[in-house]
Amino acid sequence: MKPYFILILLFSLFSISCEKVERISKLELFKMAKAVDPSVTYIMPRDLKSGVRCVGTEGELYYGEGCTGAFKVQVGVLDLTVLEFSTPELAKKEAIRIKQFYFKNWVFDEVSDEPMLEHFVKKAFNAQKATP
Repeated sequence: MKPYFILILLFSLFSISCEKVERISKLELFKMAKAVDPSVTYIMPRDLKSGVRCVGTEGELYYGEGCTGAFKVQVGVLDLTVLEFSTPELAKKEAIRIKQFYFKNWVFDEVSDEPMLEHFVKKAFNAQKATP
């Protein structure tokens, strides 16, 4: 009886340690973008009060629960809003709500109906259009 218990325990520990969280960093995401289009550039906000935000000045959520960061990048002549979420599940939930594209823990806003941006996020990140 003991050998089976040890085997089950080892298998359980192994499966827990092999669990992979599907998150990638901003730097990894930017490297993926640059590999597809070297002209991609980060757009700096004009000042501390401007730029894309997850939460408004009164604490209201612009984007869904779990949004940890937001910024804009320029792809060709178009701007792309990029949102980071704490988990891939929350990213997908927000992408469904705003009807946009997502990849792991990232959401790409203002992409739908812009063929150039749709092509870019699909090619660079294999991003998917969120569906309920």
